[in-house]
Amino acid sequence: MLNNITLKNLKIGAKFNLLLILVFIISILGSGVALSSVLQRRAQNEVSSQAEILIQMVNAVRDYTQNRIAPLLEPRLDTSPTFLPEVIPTFSSKEVFENFRKKPEFKNFFHKDATLNPTNLADKADNFETQLVERFRNEPNTLEITGFRKLSEGEVFYIAQPLKITQAKCLRCHSTPDQAPKSQLLNYG
Repeated sequence: MLNNITLKNLKIGAKFNLLLILVFIISILGSGVALSSVLQRRAQNEVSSQAEILIQMVNAVRDYTQNRIAPLLEPRLDTSPTFLPEVIPTFSSKEVFENFRKKPEFKNFFHKDATLNPTNLADKADNFETQLVERFRNEPNTLEITGFRKLSEGEVFYIAQPLKITQAKCLRCHSTPDQAPKSQLLNYG
């Protein structure tokens, strides 16, 4: 037969032990939550740091293409029967990034120059990216947006930065069809 034991019937030592156990359990749970939060922030900072290096690498490839490769290929744009995508800084940066992703430790990194009305449909912004593009348009002083988004593969961390066409020579391909190279119109319409 079991006797009903109530808190009133326990001696002071037993009450003290119960209180210590309760404090110990609450401390462990609180420490676990705090440690999880710290580790999550640390992992996010590490990914952000690596991503920032990759973003700067992509920008360097764009600059190199725009300043060194494009001047060599641009004279051929109007005479070539096919468009030379290597003249486009974004094309070069994508190609280099995809080669970079072939390394197993970087296969989970993705890069996309999401735009609302792209020439290359691979750059077409999805609904989530469209919201980011609109936010950059509406908030011109915003230079970066970070967060998490859900994809079919699971939740992923993202870093978004605005992509602005600032040089007049880029407007040849990024303005009206009458300004575009003939080979570009043949390929993309």
